[in-house]
Amino acid sequence: MNHAIVNPPIDRHKPADPVKDVFVHITKETDAGIYVSGAKVVATSSALTHYNFLAQSSATVTEDPSLSVMFILPMNAPGMKMFCRTSYEQTAALAAHPFDYPLSSRFDENDAILVLDNVFVPWEDVLVLRDAAKILSFHPASGFMHGYCFQGCTRLAVKMDFLAGLKPDHALSEITYEIPIPTPEKIICVGVNFPDRNEEYKDGQAAPANPSLFVRFPRSFTGHDRPPESPQLDYEGEIVIVIGKGGRRIAEADALSHIAALSLCNEGTIRDWVRHAKFNVTRGKNFDRTGSIGPGSYPMQTKASSPTSSSKPASTAKYARATAPAA
Repeated sequence: MNHAIVNPPIDRHKPADPVKDVFVHITKETDAGIYVSGAKVVATSSALTHYNFLAQSSATVTEDPSLSVMFILPMNAPGMKMFCRTSYEQTAALAAHPFDYPLSSRFDENDAILVLDNVFVPWEDVLVLRDAAKILSFHPASGFMHGYCFQGCTRLAVKMDFLAGLKPDHALSEITYEIPIPTPEKIICVGVNFPDRNEEYKDGQAAPANPSLFVRFPRSFTGHDRPPESPQLDYEGEIVIVIGKGGRRIAEADALSHIAALSLCNEGTIRDWVRHAKFNVTRGKNFDRTGSIGPGSYPMQTKASSPTSSSKPASTAKYARATAPAA
C-alpha cells in the first residue's frame, strides 16, 4: 500500500473553494458509496503498489466539506489514471552507464500524479467523510507523522551513505574557489538595508529615507572560502544580485527583467579600518579578499522569464567556479 496526501500546487495563495475542482473532492454520494474526482501529486512508487491511501495534508482544504475525505483506493479502480515521472533508472540504462545519475538511477523513487475522474469508492473503503476535525487530527494523532519522518530520514541516510562512498575527482584542499562572476563591471553595495540594521547603530536617528550606497572592488572578494585578512573581520551574510541587462531610468515594473542571477555573499568588513576616520567605508570594505561570493550563481526566474532565455549571460548557468590541478 502507498499513500498520496499532497494536493497539486495550483494557486497556493487562494482558498480551497476556487480550486477545489483540481483537488480530490466528493462529487456524489449513493447508498453504495461515494464518487470522487481530482488529483494528487507525489504518489511515490504507486506503480508498484496494489492500493493507495488518499488523504489531505493541509488545513486549508478542509474549509469545504466535500474536500474533507480520506479513503483507500485500489490502483486498478475504473476512472483513475496514473502519470509517472520519467524513470531515472531507465535513462541511465539507455545511456549505458549510471554515472550521470549516480543516486537517482540506483534509488529511483518514481513519483507519480494520480488523476481521478468520477471514481467510485465503496463505503467500506471510506475512512473519513466530511469531517474537518478528524482530517486535522489524523496526522498528529494517528502516528502518521512519526512514520513519515522516520521513512524520510531512512531514505536520506541511505543516499548519504552512498554519496559518502563516492571518490571525488579532487580533494577539497586542492581546489581554489573563484567568485562566480569573474570580471564584474562594478560592485555596488547597499548599506543599512533593513530596519533592524539601523537600530543597531543606537545613534537615535530615524531610518534613512534613501538607501546608502558604496562600492567594492573585485579583488576585495574571494570565492567560496573564509576571508583571511584580519581578526577584526566582521561577517555579514548578504544576497548578491547579478545584473545581466543594462539600462537607465528603469521602471519599477521592469526591474526584475534586468536581473540575471542570484548568489550568496559574506560581505566582510574590517571594522578597525572603518573607524580610522569619519568616512572610511572604502578602506574597511576593500582589503584584498575580505569578502567572499559563491559557491555559484543561480539563474533568476520570474513568471515573465524562461529558464531557457538566451538573454542570460552564459556565466549564470555555472553553478560553481573553481580551479583544480590538471590530471
